[in-house]
Amino acid sequence: MKYFLFTLFSIKLSFALIITPEDALKQTFQADEITKQSMILTKDQHQQVQKLAKTKLKSKLYRIYHVKKDNMLVGHGILLTQTVRSKSTAALYIMDAKGALKTIEIIAFNEPKEYMPSQRWLEQFKDSQAENFNTQSGNINNITGATLSASAIVNVANLAHAIWKVALSK
Repeated sequence: MKYFLFTLFSIKLSFALIITPEDALKQTFQADEITKQSMILTKDQHQQVQKLAKTKLKSKLYRIYHVKKDNMLVGHGILLTQTVRSKSTAALYIMDAKGALKTIEIIAFNEPKEYMPSQRWLEQFKDSQAENFNTQSGNINNITGATLSASAIVNVANLAHAIWKVALSK
């Protein structure tokens, strides 16, 4: 298994890599060009993202991927990490140029494998324009036996959408 040393938020995290963000973006968009950027939210953006995502942010620094096909911007990838229980998880939230969540790719998952969301469960998000994902309201089903993992993915999907809306949609 490949291991990936990921530096983000000034913390080094070691992950067992499932797929690289670049490969996930190429598969989704059949991209010609992928560029990555470390984006730092301004104080105003930080506050707006917190309000939209309905969560307190731990950082203003995010890894963003910009995807082009035939020299046109077709989408973005927002790489976000989160600790679920006691282990780190990294997921790439892939959005088209208009902000629809195309898919979520689990990049690394260090929790026990039985808690990992299935591809079928992740497909609930596919091509979604939702601005607020929620397992409580029923627009996203929960995962029996992996409620914390499901909640983490849902909460971070809302964060990814908020980052896109505040910092990338302009």
